[in-house]
Amino acid sequence: MNGKWKKFECCVVPLPEDESVVFSLYLKLLYTGKLPVKDNAASTDSTTIADEFATLAKLLVLDEKPMDEASKEAALAAISSRSKESFSDGHSYYPAMDCAQIIYDGGATDSPSRKLLVDIYTELVRSAFLDEHEKAEAVPKDFLLDLALSLVVNRLPKKGV
Repeated sequence: MNGKWKKFECCVVPLPEDESVVFSLYLKLLYTGKLPVKDNAASTDSTTIADEFATLAKLLVLDEKPMDEASKEAALAAISSRSKESFSDGHSYYPAMDCAQIIYDGGATDSPSRKLLVDIYTELVRSAFLDEHEKAEAVPKDFLLDLALSLVVNRLPKKGV
């Protein structure tokens, strides 16, 4: 913690919106220099995998509070890596909309976590993800705008155009 926090003078840093599980993960990362993640060979339950992505997203938001770059880089690397892995059920998984809500509600507009999420969706996710969400309000509007811009910029141009 770098001491730039507003309430650092009194040695108390209230974090009422942060879950103890997420803060515990942060402390483990600070103490060991390693981010413990679940073994993908043993993970076949999509709920367990989704929970892990959500916890990592919450860790990214927490990392922005003390401006801890090392922890933020570890969480970004974990999310990126996990979204590219094949699990024991043969599927690949990516952060769901709850992660987008966590990151977009808690992170800065220029946050690397926002960019990573948009990059994952631009590269890996197909239109079916929209079918999974009955309610459009479940998808953060800023995320959709960032994703639309990324898709326009990164799509392959048609031949002859």
